[in-house]
This record gives sequence, C-alpha cells and structure tokens, in this order.
Amino acid sequence: MKKESIFSTTILLFIFSFYLLSCSTDDNEEKLAPFSADPCELITPTPDSLRFKAIYDPPSIKLEQNHIFYSNERIDIEWNLPGDLWNTELQFIETSEPFTCDDYYKFHQLNNNGTGYGNQYVHYYYSPQSLNIRDTIYVSYRARSTDVKMIKDYSLWTAVKSFIIVPTNDLNKRTVSEIYNLKFLTEEVNHHYYSGVTKFPNYRLENIAISHDIPYEKIRLVNITGFNLSFKSFQEDGQNPFERIMIGYDEMVNPDETVYPFDIIGDAYPGSYEESPMTGTLYGNLDRNIAADMQNYDLKIAYHLWGVAGTEQELDINLKFDIYYED
Repeated sequence: MKKESIFSTTILLFIFSFYLLSCSTDDNEEKLAPFSADPCELITPTPDSLRFKAIYDPPSIKLEQNHIFYSNERIDIEWNLPGDLWNTELQFIETSEPFTCDDYYKFHQLNNNGTGYGNQYVHYYYSPQSLNIRDTIYVSYRARSTDVKMIKDYSLWTAVKSFIIVPTNDLNKRTVSEIYNLKFLTEEVNHHYYSGVTKFPNYRLENIAISHDIPYEKIRLVNITGFNLSFKSFQEDGQNPFERIMIGYDEMVNPDETVYPFDIIGDAYPGSYEESPMTGTLYGNLDRNIAADMQNYDLKIAYHLWGVAGTEQELDINLKFDIYYED
C-alpha cells in the first residue's frame, strides 16, 4: 500500500512538473512573439525589460526600402493603419553607413519611446532647405500602431526600414522658366472646387530638358519655385473670366465633390480686373521633388469661372523650376 502511494505521488509530481514547464514555455513564446518580425532580433534580441504583448496589427509603410532623397527635398513617409486605429509611433536613428544588425541596439536605447502621430504621414525634415548636409545620411526607422486610451495598447514594431539623404552639393543646378500657352473651351461641371479641368499635354520634363540642353536621364531633383499668369482673353465687359486657377501634375482627375480635382501644387485668385501678369501661390512646394510627376503626367489646370461656360479662353502660365542633375 505504501509503495502504491509513493508511486501515485511520483506520477502526480511528474504531471505537475510537466504542466509547469509547459506553461513556462507557452508564456515565454508569447512573450517573445511580438519581437520576431525583424531578422535582427536573432542577432541582437530586444532586452526582456523592453518586451511587451502586442494587441494590434502593425502599420504598413508605403515608402520603399532605401529610397533616395536629396538634402533640400521634403521627405515624406506614409503608411496605412489597420482597422479603425489612427495613431502611430515612429522611432528614428541616423547613421553614417547603411544600417546593419550591429546598429539594432540603438533602437533598444530609445526604450520604446517613439514620436506619436495622429495621421498617416510625416515630414521627416520640416525645413530641409535650411539644412547644410555635406555627407550622406542613412536614416533607419520602425513604427507601431497604437490607440488614444489613457493606458495605451500597441502593435509590434515593424521591421526596420531605411532611406538615404544625399547632399545636393555635388549636383549641377539650373533655374529655368517655361511658358505654357493654353487655349481651351470652358465648361461648367458644377463641382464645388472647379468649373472645368484642362491640361497641357506633351510638354513634360523630357521636353523641358531638351529645350534647355539638360541631360534628361541625369535629372535627380526638380523644385518648382514660382509661377505667374497672363490673361489673353476676357469677358465682353473686360473682366477676367476666372475666379480661381489651380495647377498640378497628377495621373487623373478625381470627380469627388468634396476633394480637389488633383494634387494641387499652386493656385491663383484673379480679381475681376486683375492686371497681367499676376503671381500665383505655391503650396509649400519649394522643397517638394516633382521630377517623377513631371516625367509621368501632364500639367493640369482646374479653373473656376466668373464668366459663361462654352467660351474660348486663352492664358499663359509661366512656371519657374530649379533642376538638379548629375554630370
């Protein structure tokens, strides 16, 4: 009887020990799971003190890996958030060489402290033209989704992504001015922001490069630095036919009544008897690289009419560009 008791006790202890070991293993796997997304975790694991349980799915970053920006270019990072979340935290580190797993510990030094954003994009440098960057900078970053509760929950950190900031000092710079002469028949589509949209086809960046003897294939950066309008036609009483004119390069016109027709880079509000030429306003585009837009899309013009639709109008749009290119 005594032997049976000892045997039963031994079995119970074995089962209990197995249960504890199993729970410990499950807890450990749950603890480690949120930090397995980045391959650098295998080389420089996140310290236990920084580990947390992830609740949400991570954001999806749109910017491609190792994208090259130039030092006087606005640097935008965009991402998509899961579900109904609208808050994100990002961490950044800068290095003088491309990121490797040897740099991963620098994220640990940030102690899970990230910069929070209530939107889905961020300008990395707000005033890039005020910087004096002489050497290439490698910026690495990661992001996590979060909420707006007093006690926040998070997603796991995304795998580390990187972009590169290259100084423009070594590039050639040309400032050019181009006049777009437009003749078109006006229309009225009764959109909130515009009466109609027209475009200036077949005069993209390649055409500008050829006319100014700039090697098109070596262009790396284009900033628009100014534009003005000259009116060539008027209403019968001599008034200007346009209330507002918007310009931009974009793939297509968005018909949604509540949004602009395309990505606006500048506009002008001519008065009834505005004299020519008049200066338009740029939407903070002095630091935006529009080279890709000018390579792929036509210049588009949206207008809001004072006058009657169905009349033929003419105006000149003079655009000024800074074009940076390699030797």
